Amino acid sequence: MTLNKYIKISFGREAYILKDSRAILKDIDSVLFDCDGVLIDTRESYDNAIVESVSILFKKILNIELIGSYITPSHIYVLRATGGFNNDTDTVYILSLWLFTGLQKSRAEVLTSLDSIVNDVRNPRDLLSKVSQIVASETGYLPHEVAPTPQPLEKAISESMRRVGSQVLSIKDLEETLREVARQNGFVELFDIFSSILGKPGKYGQSLVETLFCDLYYGPENVRRIFEDGPFFDLGPGMYLKERVNIDESTLRWLSEKVGTKRVGIVSGRDRISTELVLGGLMRYFNRDACVFLADEYRVLGEIVKKPSPYGVLKAVSRMEGASSPLYVGNSAEDYFMTKSSEKYGVKASFASIIGLAPNPSDTIEFFASLGADTILWSPDDIVKILGMF
Repeated sequence: MTLNKYIKISFGREAYILKDSRAILKDIDSVLFDCDGVLIDTRESYDNAIVESVSILFKKILNIELIGSYITPSHIYVLRATGGFNNDTDTVYILSLWLFTGLQKSRAEVLTSLDSIVNDVRNPRDLLSKVSQIVASETGYLPHEVAPTPQPLEKAISESMRRVGSQVLSIKDLEETLREVARQNGFVELFDIFSSILGKPGKYGQSLVETLFCDLYYGPENVRRIFEDGPFFDLGPGMYLKERVNIDESTLRWLSEKVGTKRVGIVSGRDRISTELVLGGLMRYFNRDACVFLADEYRVLGEIVKKPSPYGVLKAVSRMEGASSPLYVGNSAEDYFMTKSSEKYGVKASFASIIGLAPNPSDTIEFFASLGADTILWSPDDIVKILGMF
C-alpha cells in the first residue's frame, strides 16, 4: 500500500488519511495514546540510554571503548519497525550481540575462560565487577579503542524475516540469526558466553542488561520505588529527567471535551511512575483506570502483555464506559499490529501514526503507508485537525 491510497491534508504541515478509513474515523468514540515518541519526547532519554548501556557493557565486559557511530537513531528505529522491540532492554541486548559479531575473533577470545563465572555469579553487580576485573587484567587494564564492523543490521533483520516467514520479529528470532553469523565467523562459543553474561532481558536484579539499563534510565530513587530493590549500579540521577512533553495541553483539553475524560487513556510499554513524573498535571485529562502501563503489568503477568499483544488496548477500552471504537495514537510497528489485532476481540480500533520525532520522517511516512495506518500525522496535536473534520 502506498501514498496513492491516502488523502493528503495540509494545515501548516502535512497529514494523511487512508481513503478507506474515512468512515471509520467518523465513528471514533475514544482515544488511547502511546507515550514514547508520542506524548513524550524520549530521544534524549531512552534512545541515549540505549547507546550508553551498550557502551558500558562493552567497556566493562570486553575492555573495549567503542568508537565511531556504532549505534545511530536509525539502528534503534529499524528494530522498532520490526514490531517486536517495544522494550528498550531488548534493543540493548540485540544491538550488543550485533556489534559483538563485528569484532575480530582475537578481541572476543578474552571471554574464553569466563563461562564458569556466569554460572557461579548471578547478582548483576557482582557479575559485572568480576568479569571486568578478569578481562582488564588480561588485556592490560587500559581500554582498547575499537570500531566494530558487523554486517548491516538491516541484513540481519531481512534474513530473520525470511527465515521465520514473518514481518514481526522477536528478540529470539534476531538472536538466532546473529548466532549463525558468529558461527560463520568462527566464534559461536564466545558469542554464547557474551550473551549469557548479558542475560536475557526481563527480570530486574537478575539480567545484567535489564538491571543496568533500568538503573541508568530510572535513577536510584525510582528503581527502589518501582522494583523495591536496587540500585545495583551508580549511573546518575536517571535519564528520564531529560524527557519532554510532546503534546499541548490544549489538545488534551479539546479531546476530553469531544469524547469525555473517561474515554481518554494510555497504553504504553513503560511504567506508571516515570510517566506521571514527566506528564505531571496533564494526567488529569486521562482516565487513570484506562491507563495501562505494560512494564508494570509485565512484572505480574509476563510475556502475554507485551506489544504487539492486544492486551493493553482491550484492558483500557474495557474501562472506558462503553467505548468500542478507539483511536490508538502510536509511533511504531508493534503499536500498529497491537491496534489491529484488537479487532479480533470486538474492538473496532483505528491507528494514527506519529512521525515527527522519527530520525527519517519521510521514510517513516512511507513505512506506515505500506502497513495501512488509518492516518499519518506529524504530531499528536494534529489529532484536533483530523477528528475536527468529522
